[in-house]
Amino acid sequence: MGTPTDWQDILDQNETILWQGRPDATVHWRFQQKASLLLGSALAMFALIWMKIAAQDGGLSWMFGLIFLCAAIVHMISSTYRIPYLLSKTWYLLTDTRAIVRTDFPLLGHRVKSYPITAQSHLELDSRHKFNIYFATRTRRSNDGTSREIGIGFERIDDAEIVFGLARKIQKEMT
Repeated sequence: MGTPTDWQDILDQNETILWQGRPDATVHWRFQQKASLLLGSALAMFALIWMKIAAQDGGLSWMFGLIFLCAAIVHMISSTYRIPYLLSKTWYLLTDTRAIVRTDFPLLGHRVKSYPITAQSHLELDSRHKFNIYFATRTRRSNDGTSREIGIGFERIDDAEIVFGLARKIQKEMT
């Protein structure tokens, strides 16, 4: 596989590309998306009914319902399309020494994060979703003070088993 000019400035000398790809950025209708749409629809209906009742009293008090209507619409759109949009701006690269995640978001700009694959790296093929590979973790703290480990890796890739095999091969060559 040839080296695209996009990756030239990222690669070290004598580093070889083993695989490159992009995540599947289509909308996957899982329980969370369906529940968010249902919740957003209920909030929008409540706002519309409240606005209609408030408009019958006269005045401009019905306009306060616009805040809730807009919030419901934003909630429905973002819960459905936020993750696919973020994935559409992501590229993955596996070399003979590391995994690279490249993103290009309009407001955040171009970012490249590199994760070395060593003999101690914990590689995981997500058993729930066979198209996710994790090679690092980070700790995420919630507002209530609890923390949990979040996997970092290549998400929603079609040939996950092949890429996982390549990563394991790199890991075995390091020992």
